[in-house]
Amino acid sequence: MSAVICVLCLLAASIALAFGLTRLPVAICRIRKDSAARPIRDAAFVAQARAELARRTARDLARIEARP
Repeated sequence: MSAVICVLCLLAASIALAFGLTRLPVAICRIRKDSAARPIRDAAFVAQARAELARRTARDLARIEARP
């Protein structure tokens, strides 16, 4: 009886290992894709922040100049 349990445990471990090994390349590809897109997202964020800062600065300067 214990031999059957041992064989079943080894079979389950083999299936789990095979499943993990098949998911590993997918995870590596996803990490590479995300890291390739990161500079583009960062550049877009910086451009948006600079545009917002320029807009606010122009608005504040207009308010200062409009004061009596």
